[in-house]
Amino acid sequence: MMMRDPNFVGRFVLDNENPDYVIATDKCFVLWEQCLRLKKYLRRNKNCIFVFFSAECVDPDLNIFDYAFTWNPDLKCRDRVTHNIPYICRGTEPGVITHTNSLTLEEARKILDSNPRFCNFIYSHESEFRDNFFHLLSQYKRVDSLGACLNNTGTKSTRMQKDWYTLSIGLKSGYKFTIAMENATYKGYTSEKIISSLQAHTVPIYWGDPAVAEVLNPKAFINCHDYSSPEEVIERVKEIDNDDDQWLDMVTQPWQTEEQRRRTLEYLSEYDSFVRHIFSQDLREARRRPEGEWPSLFTKGFTGAIGVMPPLYHRLKSIAGKLLSQNAKKALKRFLRVN
Repeated sequence: MMMRDPNFVGRFVLDNENPDYVIATDKCFVLWEQCLRLKKYLRRNKNCIFVFFSAECVDPDLNIFDYAFTWNPDLKCRDRVTHNIPYICRGTEPGVITHTNSLTLEEARKILDSNPRFCNFIYSHESEFRDNFFHLLSQYKRVDSLGACLNNTGTKSTRMQKDWYTLSIGLKSGYKFTIAMENATYKGYTSEKIISSLQAHTVPIYWGDPAVAEVLNPKAFINCHDYSSPEEVIERVKEIDNDDDQWLDMVTQPWQTEEQRRRTLEYLSEYDSFVRHIFSQDLREARRRPEGEWPSLFTKGFTGAIGVMPPLYHRLKSIAGKLLSQNAKKALKRFLRVN
């Protein structure tokens, strides 16, 4: 929760009582404490500007948020929505795209000469598709699970540590392959999993964003979306595992093509403009979410300010009028009023 410093545009101070902006993530819909905080602000700070930032593939509710950062590249709503910044631009120096940080052929040969382990799997929680793939691939060769989920190595989970991202790269290093799979498949949802795998110089086995090849060089990873079944993907893994030249070619590929890099740089400029636009406007002009009777009822329903949404009440009353006696209708009204 932030308040803008009127003496300097772009400078903010934290204010949990009377903020000008409330920034919420998708955690507000799954963590009870954060959900209650969001509802409190919606009830008490109606003139705030509400901004949604999605870390997972959850689309925003533009009835309660003025602006949104989402993984969905096809979601458009005037100046209110933008796509999340690509992970290819994260985890490095500000503004530096790491598309050229692939291995040289000499460096890649040294990894092969060191007898790297086969494949790793690092996750903190269960996910059906990738867990099933782990078990299937393990029938070919042992896959080391280094996280809390399906752990078979005794390695202590690093997910909750401050430098978990850097630690994950270190854990993945020294493997030929990494199972780099999202917890969901959704266009535009490409998280850090494939990027950290590329940074560890393994071949990512990727599943998640069906349009991932628009952002990353398809020659640098195995894209499960190019195959009709997990079994076909595993056959491709076996092929590369038994052909050093194919593996060497993949880990020496640039992570982005020149065209992908150009588009990413262009998007970074648009992203920067989107952020500046939100916070440089006068607060009275920045409001975008709808106002009026029905939007207000929607917000009250979301925050729990009313027990039963009016449309549901009127529908039940209509049914009661047809099926119930006069006394029963009165009892139903009392029940709805109490609850």
